[in-house]
Amino acid sequence: MMLALRTAVLVVVGLLCGLLIDKHQLVAAIDLSPAPPQAGYLLASTLFLLPQMMEKQHAIGEAQALRKAGTGRGLAGWLQRLRLRAVPLVLSSVQDAHDRSVHLAARGFPARGEHSRLRQVADSQIQRGVRWVALLCSVLVPAAILVPFGGAA
Repeated sequence: MMLALRTAVLVVVGLLCGLLIDKHQLVAAIDLSPAPPQAGYLLASTLFLLPQMMEKQHAIGEAQALRKAGTGRGLAGWLQRLRLRAVPLVLSSVQDAHDRSVHLAARGFPARGEHSRLRQVADSQIQRGVRWVALLCSVLVPAAILVPFGGAA
């Protein structure tokens, strides 16, 4: 039950972040921060590739439905469909990552030295306060969930 609640929290937070946060502003803010450029690229690629992954997953599901693969019902059918979609999706993702790494290496990623920024990120007092509250919540809420309630063992 606790694992399901944790997973639900992660899914809801992920959906909220995907819907409410401007990806371009977030990447620009990470780019301006002292974080390594690889962290910004990793976050940006994750945010921008998720919609493509969803389209691939949908296309794989349609192709398998045409072949009548994974048509079982219930939990066993769902697990079979998940397995049949996961393998081609992971393999295509690895191929995409390989293709991107070749292009990034050819362009000298990560860049050395100073480079110009195309987008400046405004940072107000309210945004800083919300960021600190979010940081505290991200530390305290999981700790509160993981600590057993009462003394029941």
